[in-house]
Amino acid sequence: MEYKILLVLHLLGSSVWVGGHLILAITILPRALKLHDPEILHQFESRYEKIGIPALVLQVATGLRLVYYYNDNLFDVFDFAYSQHTFIALKIILLLVTVIIAAHARIRLISKLKEENMVFLAWHIITITILGVAILFFGAGIRIGNW
Repeated sequence: MEYKILLVLHLLGSSVWVGGHLILAITILPRALKLHDPEILHQFESRYEKIGIPALVLQVATGLRLVYYYNDNLFDVFDFAYSQHTFIALKIILLLVTVIIAAHARIRLISKLKEENMVFLAWHIITITILGVAILFFGAGIRIGNW
């Protein structure tokens, strides 16, 4: 029963995180870039951050716990011996990259966002969105097996 609850919470967190970034990348970002208006991004970010960051934290917490259903030791998944281990390891690596890029965007770009650095932030947004979709892909691979 714990596994099912963790998996549902993990998927809910993923839905919010990846879904929010898809909305941002596909609808909000193009409009902000077209109008050269960083305020559009600020408005989205101020609302989304309240649910996006908790969703990411929920994913990390539930994801780390879910790892133990496939292996007794978190670090053993980095041996890439099995497809499930490979997918888990890739998810962890991509998560770390996501956190680094998201932190950089939040600390260095969003707080000082101006029209001049919107394109740089756009690359961050697109990268985080692609990483989120890739993490979903590898997550599905854990349950489905080899592609």
